Amino acid sequence: MAEPQTAKRVEDILIGQNLITPKQVEELKVEAAKVGRPVEDLIAEKNLVDPEKLAEARAQVLGIPYSSLVGVEISAEILNLIPQDTAVRYILIPFEKTDSVLRVAMYDPLDLQVISFLERRIGLKVEPHLATVESIRSKIETQYKKTLGEEVVAALEEAGVGT
Repeated sequence: MAEPQTAKRVEDILIGQNLITPKQVEELKVEAAKVGRPVEDLIAEKNLVDPEKLAEARAQVLGIPYSSLVGVEISAEILNLIPQDTAVRYILIPFEKTDSVLRVAMYDPLDLQVISFLERRIGLKVEPHLATVESIRSKIETQYKKTLGEEVVAALEEAGVGT
């Protein structure tokens, strides 16, 4: 029995965007059945599609917003809501805040335990966005380091060192 037309899969979206061919998908399905892994994992592993495009398609299937994080600057105020060790452990980074909502780029935006933990810890509703592991790790590395540098400079200035 065929899947309902409303149930889109990542590979269907990628075919629709002409990023992979139906023939490639059929070959991947055979391989996926042999090795017991999802087609999506094989697409990523074989670098058949740009990781950002694959993540966008995954977000579309899940009905979750996608965030690329490219060129996004994150304020120290937002970063301080989630400690760096938590960001590293769960592969996530906060990137935007309103009065009651914190938008968080996550590799696994369906991890309800982590979302619930964050909401209890920070007292805001967490709106998960899907992002690639690479973009999240890159932002963690650059943004937390930058914030730490700003805090050290401010502390040194306050102590009167180097002025």
